[in-house]
Parts: sequence; structure tokens; C-alpha cells
Amino acid sequence: MNEAKQFWKDYLIRITFIFAMLGFCLLGKGAYVQAETTDGSTDKATAVQVVCIDYEKGMIQIQTNKNTKVYYSDASQKTWNVIEGAKINDILTMDISWISVAKDYELNLKGSDDETIVSIELPKYNSALKAKFDKVDGTIEFTNEEGATEFEWRKAAAIDSWSKAPIDSSKPEAQEFLKEIEKLRVKGGKIQIRIPQKIGTSEANVGSRPSKIITVSVTKRGNAPSVKVVSNSMQVNTTDKMEYKVISVGTNQQADAKWTECDKKMFLSDMVPQVITVSGSSVGQDVVVAIRKSETEKTPYTKNRYLNIPAQPGAPDASTFSTSKTSSKFSLIIGDASKYNPYQYAVVAKGDTKSDRDLKWKNVSSSKAISFSIKKYPEGSTIYVRTKGENLSKKTELKLPSAYTTISTSYLAETKE
Repeated sequence: MNEAKQFWKDYLIRITFIFAMLGFCLLGKGAYVQAETTDGSTDKATAVQVVCIDYEKGMIQIQTNKNTKVYYSDASQKTWNVIEGAKINDILTMDISWISVAKDYELNLKGSDDETIVSIELPKYNSALKAKFDKVDGTIEFTNEEGATEFEWRKAAAIDSWSKAPIDSSKPEAQEFLKEIEKLRVKGGKIQIRIPQKIGTSEANVGSRPSKIITVSVTKRGNAPSVKVVSNSMQVNTTDKMEYKVISVGTNQQADAKWTECDKKMFLSDMVPQVITVSGSSVGQDVVVAIRKSETEKTPYTKNRYLNIPAQPGAPDASTFSTSKTSSKFSLIIGDASKYNPYQYAVVAKGDTKSDRDLKWKNVSSSKAISFSIKKYPEGSTIYVRTKGENLSKKTELKLPSAYTTISTSYLAETKE
């Protein structure tokens, strides 16, 4: 009997202890000592924090700092709405794409456990930005860029793929952009421009939105000038409003060649002396030269006209000619001259100081003798002979007249009766 009483006594003591502990937990909710985690931190929630504001993606990332929920409100703070979404590593993402870009917006955040209000002033976008294409310099001129040092651009037909370039076009980083613009100037086109966003990193650093998008027209260059080589005068019909640059000589590209102002009707010997053949001195080479109209204060330089100029052929061999003379006439026969193999000649009287460029060339298309009188061309006058050139046409390729061969006139002495 005593053993039974002792059993029930112990049982009642245990039940009393259990209920006492349960009551302590329920009644002492606000008085318990907060447990610490193994790394020394506490489970107590703190004020929420902004860690990223990405305007282009239309989102804000918020560190919840152990708050069960996060709420947001406008400047009035009258109505608080819970931010929906799952937390990932204590980060909650809020959509802000619904917030107007046209004006500043005050966004307020608070936690469910720590109700400290965090205010963020989301800025409006730059709607005053202006940009235009400078058709002379080939650069973009900006106004109201609000201190930005770079911009983003894309071809107007593109959907995305923004590329960045410095606003200061003199910087080396601008060269890729300027090269792309130069390509567009072949046909002309449009590009879109904006100032890029700056991502915010906290409520104190909210960054900035991308500016409004501007469409800029890139004007094409003017047509290349109509220039050609006039074969037999060995000239190019340039004007002083043009400029030229040698692109290649033979197989060698002239990478360092500079644009040079043209004269009116330039001789090849001045523009591209490399094509000229001088007997016993130098042999000409094929040359490619670019010619364009120069820029002015109001107009850009034009597209290029490319001239492929062949090397000048060597002088004909004088030993293939035949001559005869009397006391008053000197005759020259060019045996292989024909309609399909024409020659030219010019003659300068002895004592005449006429230069090579002033020679008056006459065509020879047969082997008929050409006569010179002693009265007009005394002994020692000079005859110049060369093969005839051909102008470029749909039927013929450009061919320069050859270098010349010289022959001196001579006459038989008069006999006295």
C-alpha cells in the first residue's frame, strides 16, 4: 500500500513540473533571453536595406534582414502593401516597372518585424537630352547630357544590343564608334542614342535612370567627283576644290599617305610621279589614287573616286624608224604605225625652250613619211615620238602614252654648181 502511495506521489510531482514549465513559456514570452546562433549573430530582425536598384530591369533588391515580410508605400505612407515574392539568401526583389519615369517618386519600405521606414527618392529620367549629327566632323553633338561622360547607341532598326562610347569623341575609345558611323555614311541611316543608367546601391545612392531615347539621322556623304585621266595630255581633270591620296604603288599599300589639296588639271607627274617611266632612269609602276571633294565649313568631304592608273610604257626603239633627208627636207617613217597601233609625234625647233608639257602631239596611224622643212625646223631641231595612249571607256582600258624617243633633224649640205 505504501509503495502505491509513493508511485502516485512521484507521478503528481512530475505532472506539476511539466505544467509549470509550459506555463512559464506561455506567460514569459516577452521576458526570455534571446538565443544566439553558432556564429554569434542574433535572430532579431533589423531595418530593411536597399542593395540594388536596376531601372533597366525595373526592379529593386531589398535585404530583408530577417523580417518576415516587407511592405512598401508612396510618399503619403497611408497605405502599406506587402511585397510579393520569394526571398533568396535574405534578398527580396520588388518590381518597380509600374513607377512613372516622368517624375521623381518617393518609395517607402519597412519590415514586418522592424518597422523602421526606409525612404528612397527614385529620380525621373532625363527627358531634355538632345543630340545631333555633325555632318562635317562626323561626330555627335550633345546638349543637356547632365554631366554624363558616355552614351549608348544602336542602329535604329535594332531591338537591343546597346553599345557604349565616350561623349568626348577625341578619346581613343571613341574610334570604334566613329568607324561604324563612317560605314553608315555610305548610304545614310539612323541611330538611337541615350545616356545609360547608373545602378543604385543603397537608399543614399539611388543611381539614375536611362535617359529618353533619341533618334539621330546620319547623313550620307556626297557623291564622288567625276574625274578621269586624260591620257594624251597626261592629266587628271581635278579642281582646286578636291583632294587626293595615293592608295597603292605597285603591290605596296601606302598606309601613311595623307590627303593633299589638288590643283586645277593636275599632271600625273605631279600627282603620281610613280607611274612615269624615264628612259635610262626609272620604270613606272601601277598606282591607285583616291580623289574626293574637300570639306568646307558647311559641307563634309565626299565619297572617294578611285583611279587605277597603269604604269607608263617605255619609249619606242628609234632603230625601228627610218629617216631620209635632202638639203631642204627631213623625213621620218614609223614603220609599224597603224590604225590599231597609233603613234604620236611632236617637234620643237632648234633654240625653242618649250617644255615637255607644252608639246603639241600629232597622231600617226600609218607608215607614210612625215616631212619637216629646214626653213621651219632647222638642223638640230628635235622630234619627239611615242606610242599613243587610250582613255578609259566601256570598250577600252586606260593606257598612257609611252615615254618618248627623240630624233634630231639633219639635212644634206647644198652642192654648189
